[in-house]
Amino acid sequence: MTVPVQTMHCQRLNGLKPLWSVPSRTLMAAFSGIGFVLAGVLCAGGIAPDPPEADGAAPTPAALRLSDALVRYARFVLTTDPLPVEGWAAARNLLTEAGQFNPDQPSAWRMLMDIALEQQDDDLLQLSLQHLVRLDPQDSAARLHRLLVALDGHQTVDGQNAMLERLLAPDRIDAIGTDVGSALALHLSTLHRQQGDDEAAQAWLDRAAALNPSHAAVIAMQVGRAHEDAQQWAEHLASLLKANPADADTALRLGLLMLEHGNPAQAVRFLSMSRDLTLATGQDAGVELDADLMMAMVLAGDLEAADALMEDRREALDRMFQQIAEQDSSSARSPIETARLQAPLPPKFAAAALLLAEAHGRDLVAAGDALIEGAKWNDLTLKETGQPEGVRARPLRMAVRLAMAHNLSQSQLGELAQMLADLNQPLDAEDELMAAATALSEGRSEEAIAAWQSMVDVEPTAGLALASALAAQRERRAAALELVGVVQRHRGTIIGALAAVRLADLLNVNVLPLDDNARALDTIATSIAPVWTRFGNEASLAVTLRLAPQRRVVQLFDPLIVNVEVRNHLDVPAAIGPQGPFQNLVAIEADVQRPYQATIPPSYVVMDIGRRLYLQPNELLSVSLNLREYWIGRVADTGALVGATIELSAVLNPRIATAPASGVGIPVPGTLGMIAESGLIQVQGRRVMPDEVDSAIEAMLANETDESVKTMAVLAMLLVDTVGTELRPPLEEAHREAIEGALAEKWPRLGRAEQAWLTSVLPVSSELGAFGDLIDASSDPLVQQVQLFQVLHGLKPEQVLDDPRLIRAMRSSDQMLYDTASFIEYVGMLSAQYQFEAEQGR
Repeated sequence: MTVPVQTMHCQRLNGLKPLWSVPSRTLMAAFSGIGFVLAGVLCAGGIAPDPPEADGAAPTPAALRLSDALVRYARFVLTTDPLPVEGWAAARNLLTEAGQFNPDQPSAWRMLMDIALEQQDDDLLQLSLQHLVRLDPQDSAARLHRLLVALDGHQTVDGQNAMLERLLAPDRIDAIGTDVGSALALHLSTLHRQQGDDEAAQAWLDRAAALNPSHAAVIAMQVGRAHEDAQQWAEHLASLLKANPADADTALRLGLLMLEHGNPAQAVRFLSMSRDLTLATGQDAGVELDADLMMAMVLAGDLEAADALMEDRREALDRMFQQIAEQDSSSARSPIETARLQAPLPPKFAAAALLLAEAHGRDLVAAGDALIEGAKWNDLTLKETGQPEGVRARPLRMAVRLAMAHNLSQSQLGELAQMLADLNQPLDAEDELMAAATALSEGRSEEAIAAWQSMVDVEPTAGLALASALAAQRERRAAALELVGVVQRHRGTIIGALAAVRLADLLNVNVLPLDDNARALDTIATSIAPVWTRFGNEASLAVTLRLAPQRRVVQLFDPLIVNVEVRNHLDVPAAIGPQGPFQNLVAIEADVQRPYQATIPPSYVVMDIGRRLYLQPNELLSVSLNLREYWIGRVADTGALVGATIELSAVLNPRIATAPASGVGIPVPGTLGMIAESGLIQVQGRRVMPDEVDSAIEAMLANETDESVKTMAVLAMLLVDTVGTELRPPLEEAHREAIEGALAEKWPRLGRAEQAWLTSVLPVSSELGAFGDLIDASSDPLVQQVQLFQVLHGLKPEQVLDDPRLIRAMRSSDQMLYDTASFIEYVGMLSAQYQFEAEQGR
């Protein structure tokens, strides 16, 4: 019988010793790199053989719970700021233990991967990635990372090229996936480009785009000379926007391109999209964008929308101006006077407001005054920042031309011209334009027309004036042709927009028809669904977030699993990560309540959902969150006698905003972000009444089940609870002695995992009596490590530093225990320092 080559590779690899026991670079060399990696990728449906467990036995329930507790401790260690060297070692030890007690614990392997990346530990990285791929074969992010780690094992570029080419063979793409294949093809293209082989680099770049048309980095690199052709550039920008519909910058560029090439309706669409997306990030879209958008609205014939936008921006500018005035301690203005202050308009926005006024047929005096005031403030700003006179003159020249183009009064025009003259700049062109205007006002129309005709090729303002003069002489065709020339030569500028408004009025149409180029751009723009422009305000059109608890009622000490579900509603694949549109971090606020106990202030945890490189259209990503791995689990454990309730609120695509009341930073939804609620989760308690104590003790001693271990925890907590509740009085002395004796009798019969887990849920208290003494006397380094964290969480900082359990651990010869003790000592000293500074009022 013939054995397939792939099967032979798998058999050979499965017969080897565990991969993590051999240094990764040595292993790569032993198998000449390429064949080994390909076999590992192709075996078992695209992943390497499963790493065997140490003993092959299924973890006990207590071992699973202990693994969650150890991960919780490691999270606490890694979030300590600043993190000492001892902290890295302690976290690594805890996570390694967690992975041994529960090899199917994804959080432990992910955190170990982060540590490996930070410490550049190839062996640990290889081990953690193996487990992650084993646990979730669909995790394309982990698969890509694992292949890149293997690729790094090749010391030569030729070796890397050969490996990548074999991985990207057509018959192997199904094994690695198109998303991973696209990322590898881009990597190979980069290698060829670094070697100077541009032809091969372009070929592999094209292959990367074919494998994943939504790969934003690939699209960005395929610019070439596309920006020199409007249609090619529009297609490129449209592809970038499809790759990330949350990219406000790309939407802005696409909108400006449409404006510059005579398609105002599409310009309004994409500029509005950019504005909404930017506002969704908590930032002001900017007055420059509003000026362009208002100009596009005028050209598209939507004057009402332009009016609304202008008022919105005016109000924002006025509020900012008034806030600045309020902070001016030297001002003697009353609050009423301050509230009446109006901000000067920036020159570009003032020009757009002047254009809107003419489009409405309104009197231009007020709009002209706003243009002059804005020019003065802008010039003052440039002067105060030390700009040379030549730089200051440019916006003033533009203001002068706009005043001429709109036929403002001589006093208004003279005020602007005087500001320009004060800068000692030549005014030859301005003098010629004003001389022609004077000639027209004095009845010398032929002289004025001849003067403007001589300047029309270099001065667009002359073209506008010439068209007005011709129209006044009823030469409408000639006037229209002059305006057409200005529009074609100056699309996207305020002068071109003014020419378009006047041409539409001359032709008695609301909006000018599109030319061939603008129609071609319109076809490209309509390839992006109209609904995309609503994403900034209605994120649910693109994505939904859901918190789905596996159980609404959770039994005592059972896992608290909540599934975080993200669904892609886009008609294109959506990246998860920095290239967006979906960020890989979800901020979750947890509110835990326990009867008869102090309320814990709601606090946030951050969860990484980066299990995929891309979410396909309508694909659902579900990531399990075990609340036992966070502080939430520790707080829920303290309510074992009475139960607890948990409510979660998750923020997708979070950004940090300042809370108005407290002034602290809080996560709120950003671009394509939203909030989801979990609803109430009830964590059951076990209310042991006095008449039930004897039967509970008897059942605990008679059984060796996991339930008896849980009963030990409940009975121990009864010892600590000296207050009781409205329904249950405190224990009588006889019951206390019986419980202490029973727990002490049961303790030696527990396994290592049971003892360590039980230690993790019990508070540090003298009320545990003889049973507490047994825990303190344990010689198991793991139990001692767990106990140190309970000491840290249960005692005051100064008590931690003097605790005999910490002192004993500091003297231990066990390296892992010593690492943990060193970290606990560091945190205790840090907490004591913070407490001292707080007491001193620093």
